[in-house]
Amino acid sequence: MRLESILVATSSLFSSALAWTWAKEGIASMTWYTDYSHENLACNCVPNAMVVGPTVALAEVAYGAFDHFGSGPACGLCYRLSPFATADGKPLSPIPEPIVFRVTDECPHQSNMEWCPGPEGGLNDHGFANHFDVCYNRNYYIINRLIIIPFIFIIYL
Repeated sequence: MRLESILVATSSLFSSALAWTWAKEGIASMTWYTDYSHENLACNCVPNAMVVGPTVALAEVAYGAFDHFGSGPACGLCYRLSPFATADGKPLSPIPEPIVFRVTDECPHQSNMEWCPGPEGGLNDHGFANHFDVCYNRNYYIINRLIIIPFIFIIYL
């Protein structure tokens, strides 16, 4: 049996055992975190992988792996994120141009229940089913533009 077949079979078994909500487009919340170690990325990326541009941790229900089980199906996906309102709900006009972020980590529900939605169909404490947690130290040049919620997201393949 070829390695690809084994990986596909393993991936199918794993994803059927745990619920995964594909985050294609919609409205989500956004926060930022710092990770100066470059060693705790759930996607098992090496620090050099960060040169691809801005990075983000995706809520575990959309990321596809729970409680640090390793890389989920969302690892490496890119999302266009466009803020459209301030944290207090005031609309932005005009809506800023989107920025593309690559998923390199997960935002675990257990350690961040306020922002990271829980099991499939759950909402975070702010009423959103999806959440993006931007890695501040890798994206310091754009953080001031994005520390607002909510925002529109669209997957970028």
